Amino acid sequence: MKNLLLFIFTVTVLFISAQPYAVGHVSINFKDASRTGGYAINGGTTFPTGGTGRDMGAEIYYPATTNGNNAAFAAGRFPVIVFGHGFAMGWDAYTTFFDSMARSGYIIALPRTEGSLLPAPSHLDFGKDLAKIAQLLLVADTTASSFFYNKLTGREAIGGHSMGGGATFLSDAYANANVLCYFTFAAAETNPSAVAASKLTTRPHLIFSGTYDCVAPPAAHQNLMYDSLTSTCKTQINITKAYHCAFADNNFNCGFGEGTCITSGGLSSINQQQIVRMYLEPYLDYYLKGVCPSWYRFQGLVDTATIASIRQSCNNSVPQNAAITGNNSYCTGDSTLLTATDAGFNYTWSNAAGTASIYAAQAGSYTVTVSNTICQLVSTPFNVSEKLLPATPSAIISDDTVCSGISNIAMNVSNDTAVMYNWTLPQGWSINSGDSTAAITAISGNASGTVSVSAFNQCGVSDTVNAYIEVVPSNLGTPGSITGDTILCAGETTAYSITPVTGAVTYVWALPNGWSVATNTDSVWLQVNALNNSGQVMVAAVNGCGQSIPAVVNVTVAIVDTPVINTSSDTLLSSVTGSNYQWYYNGQPIDNANTQTYVATQAGDYSVEVFNAEGCSNTSGIYNYTISGLNGLSPLAISIYPNPANSYININYMDLQSAKLNLLDVDGRLIFNQTINTGQNRLLLGTIAKGMYVVTIESTKGLQRTKLIVR
Repeated sequence: MKNLLLFIFTVTVLFISAQPYAVGHVSINFKDASRTGGYAINGGTTFPTGGTGRDMGAEIYYPATTNGNNAAFAAGRFPVIVFGHGFAMGWDAYTTFFDSMARSGYIIALPRTEGSLLPAPSHLDFGKDLAKIAQLLLVADTTASSFFYNKLTGREAIGGHSMGGGATFLSDAYANANVLCYFTFAAAETNPSAVAASKLTTRPHLIFSGTYDCVAPPAAHQNLMYDSLTSTCKTQINITKAYHCAFADNNFNCGFGEGTCITSGGLSSINQQQIVRMYLEPYLDYYLKGVCPSWYRFQGLVDTATIASIRQSCNNSVPQNAAITGNNSYCTGDSTLLTATDAGFNYTWSNAAGTASIYAAQAGSYTVTVSNTICQLVSTPFNVSEKLLPATPSAIISDDTVCSGISNIAMNVSNDTAVMYNWTLPQGWSINSGDSTAAITAISGNASGTVSVSAFNQCGVSDTVNAYIEVVPSNLGTPGSITGDTILCAGETTAYSITPVTGAVTYVWALPNGWSVATNTDSVWLQVNALNNSGQVMVAAVNGCGQSIPAVVNVTVAIVDTPVINTSSDTLLSSVTGSNYQWYYNGQPIDNANTQTYVATQAGDYSVEVFNAEGCSNTSGIYNYTISGLNGLSPLAISIYPNPANSYININYMDLQSAKLNLLDVDGRLIFNQTINTGQNRLLLGTIAKGMYVVTIESTKGLQRTKLIVR
């Protein structure tokens, strides 16, 4: 019970917060010319009348700008509810009900006819009154002098409580086509029979009953009416612990009658009416206001009911969605197919078409109204534009020369960014961003070629524009072998070359330290001057994208030391050993003088050229050879002994001046030297190896030499 009250409180808060209108009131006496009798309102009291026509006094409550009698209508048009009271109950027993309905935007008319105990009320006349008042209100809507002029939507419902509920079934035979639905609270069987009349009722009907109703118990009244109804949509909501009289406000006559059979512990009038309105308002909002979502709100309450047992037989098909699907553009001279959803309803397009799908051949905004004759939904606008065949792209903006294998090469055309573009690249290239757009970046391949682009959309493909792009290799590999001498003589001039490298623009050569370039430093051919240093000759191919791995050749410079001419008596000796020799006399080669030594036969300038195995040579300085008595030792001036010698030699020197003694090997290399004085001098041979040596003595009188054998 606590959860039920909390639920009802929540519904009440929502209900009250949704009521935007003040409530106006007016008393109206309607006249049915085809009948007699009735009741008229005079000074707030009803009186039976006679004469021509039937008087039907009614209290009418409506949405107003302020609360009160004869208050001005609120702006807009409103649907109508005609509601019949219960037996011996006045219209004022339903204050809570009509007040809430008026605040919710309904005009509610409550007839004051057939309200007496005696004479007994006429159920049939009361049913006819309900139908006639509904009809006459429609007439008032079109009557300029009427209080209701232009205030009705043309949609109406008839309902009632107890006797008024039974009369509602009777009214169906007389109701105009604008009455779209019925609803009843604890409807009681009438005379003529409401149950019998229900068999002819095909319009939607909502029946409320209560499990604690002992005045018109559901089993003997509402259940029979529901079972007899032939409505396309009928619903019975049997509210748990609901009383007969609690469908209205507290009323003495109804309460007195129900008090003889009431079961305690049922719902209060407030709670019971709140439950009724929870179901009734979405029901009426759907049928009378044409609010499609209200049906799903009502049906959701029916499907999840826990406070009532519900029976229903209903085949309503109600739109849940109104939307437009299709292509939002079309090509010039063509159209685009637009389709409305939900499927299976009535459609009204903004261009007046009435089919589920249309072909739009004009640019603009389209809407569709989806309806089922009761309610309708309007889609959001769907904008359609006209598309043209794409223009030919502008010239391709890109570098005309690129390196191979490079990412993010920018290419673009300055056309409509709304269309798509088809790019074609040379073989081996690929797109790495922006595919199908006006601006792409590409990864270059190894091949030069043509880049092409065309624009396309659903209307077709434009002409193609092209741009030729040259590809420069980024990887030049390694040049082929270097052709040229690998063994050189110092100072020799020679040339090196390689086969041209594809893609190379220039070449970079590197030489051993000290070498010099004779010509052509940036081509496949290079002439150089070799110096004394051996090393590597290298060359790399170069272009704007990089440099190759260098090709390398090792070069050896075969160096010949500069020879020195030593003499032994008349024998000239080259200090450098070679593979071959050439002696020169006064600058001219001496025939057959091709050994390391040469015996001079005449005074003059001698030199020697020494060759190595590679054919390189070096020439000594000039040696001036003279013939004099100083050559050969004078036994009177100098004597050297023993000769051959072992560990020492004695030198007797008779000159007054000291002299310089030199000991040379046969290659002319100095072994050691020392100064000798007049008299006997001893020279210790020590560790001198066995062999032939030359002893020279330089004095102021000249140079004297002799051979010495050490053994």
